[in-house]
Amino acid sequence: KNHFASVCRKEKKHVHIIDSECDTNNLFIHSLVSNNSNKSWFKNVIVSFRDTQVNVNFKLDSGAEANILPFHTANLLKLKNLDKTKTVLVSFGDQRIKPEGEVVLDCTINNKSERHKIKFLIVNISNAIPILGLDACRLLKLISRIDTVTLENVEGKVSNKEQITESYSDIFEGLGAFTGKKYHITLDQNVTPVISPNRRVPFSIIPELKDTIKSLVKRNVIKKINEPTEWVSPLVIVKKPKGGLRLCLDPKNLNKAIRREHHTIPNVEEILTGLEGKKLFSVLDLKDGFWHVKLDEESS
Repeated sequence: KNHFASVCRKEKKHVHIIDSECDTNNLFIHSLVSNNSNKSWFKNVIVSFRDTQVNVNFKLDSGAEANILPFHTANLLKLKNLDKTKTVLVSFGDQRIKPEGEVVLDCTINNKSERHKIKFLIVNISNAIPILGLDACRLLKLISRIDTVTLENVEGKVSNKEQITESYSDIFEGLGAFTGKKYHITLDQNVTPVISPNRRVPFSIIPELKDTIKSLVKRNVIKKINEPTEWVSPLVIVKKPKGGLRLCLDPKNLNKAIRREHHTIPNVEEILTGLEGKKLFSVLDLKDGFWHVKLDEESS
């Protein structure tokens, strides 16, 4: 049949091929397993190999540098001989996966006459999902690049901080402390309490220091104590660059007596993996650090 292709009267189809010389490269892939239930990031694509067609539901992954076809899906296409590949897939956490091989398949969207030849890497992982990477998504016109975003006729635009705080006054009241149970500091009872002497304060800042202390008492950040306590930590005063005083304690001795909870801090890879499927992000600047954690009476 190939000998007469040039004179065949059958309607010719446009064929595009996506390929790259990356046999010796490591290709990045976010994850071969998806917990994302957002159907808008999946697309049914008709994949053909010779006389066999399969409708495959692909995940659209603009961060992937390769196209993935699980072994169980490849079996539906009756693929027998895969081309060898030196490509290694690298996911978050530096997990490395060696594909079983590679193959170029015809792909179409909604039975359109235009076909696209796309290279796939075959992976033998039971819970892997089919993935279309960035280049394939662009070729199939499933995603497009937007360089600029223009907003027109925006009503109710908030232009300054005062308007925001006035419009949402109910969430800008008080210190913004965490609700619920107050935090309890657990001390080692075998450690002897230490009462540290007060440090001298320069006379020039005493008036400002008194005003700062009064403000903290009024805002219920600190409380005046007129009775003996087991622990006393010295006051540390820091002048802020934009004016005002920052009052801290030097809890060097107290820290030695605190029994701490131990928690594993997640690394960047674990955090980024948890962002899969998320759409809205915000950057928050924490004001007056640690005031948001209330202490119980005993710890105060």
